[in-house]
Amino acid sequence: MLPWLVLVAGALVIQRAAAQRTVGPKLVDLSYVFDKNTIYPSPTANFSLDVHYRKTKHGVRFQYENFCASTRGGTHILTPRHLMKGRWSVTDIPLNRLVAPGAVIDIAIHVLRNRDYRLHISDVLRWEDIHGKLPQGCILLVRTGWSRYWPSWYKYHGQMNGTSHYDTRPHHPGLHPDAATWLVSKRKVYGVGIDAPSLDYGPSKDSGAQHILLAANIYSLLNVANLQELPSVGSTMFVFPMKIRSAGAAPVRILSVVP
Repeated sequence: MLPWLVLVAGALVIQRAAAQRTVGPKLVDLSYVFDKNTIYPSPTANFSLDVHYRKTKHGVRFQYENFCASTRGGTHILTPRHLMKGRWSVTDIPLNRLVAPGAVIDIAIHVLRNRDYRLHISDVLRWEDIHGKLPQGCILLVRTGWSRYWPSWYKYHGQMNGTSHYDTRPHHPGLHPDAATWLVSKRKVYGVGIDAPSLDYGPSKDSGAQHILLAANIYSLLNVANLQELPSVGSTMFVFPMKIRSAGAAPVRILSVVP
């Protein structure tokens, strides 16, 4: 019996070790795919992909593509140059600002009651009462739950009410300019992202919150996906914008590593 017990014990040890090796950090993709459903600021804009097939003289078949798109569609980054000439463009952002701790503030419950709800200083302070001060040099992500309307352009921009009639004004959540000013003066964040079309709420006429943050070299991440899969704290963000020289905006692939 003893040899049999030894074999069973050994098998259990090996099985447990193998299980431990397969358990690792969770990788979360926070970007939407680019295709015909990609949302842009204008309802008439779209992502165009032309697919071509060729064959070499040796009979090798291959596929290649040409694409055409605005830099401001899908999941994308806005840099200071978007609103201010001569400021940081996509290629000017220091790499150490594109890899940073993530912090997620969830205001979805407020947005359910008010689609034009804006993140306030009190929301941040309430979050800090639970999770501690925002990490130094973090990327702040605001979860509004607005991603439920993707990929309908009209619903995502709040242009359709309950009776299915289009509204002339955009409606969606964002940040209050006071909160943006407070983040600049009281905390050190590298970027602010949101699962909505803009950091400013729909009725905004002056891009107030976004301008305040960009003026302080804090970039914006718009149309961020899958924020419901992230913890409030503890994740590490990797932001990979398309490296377009002199551009104020660019498509971006965002990866979150969750321990």
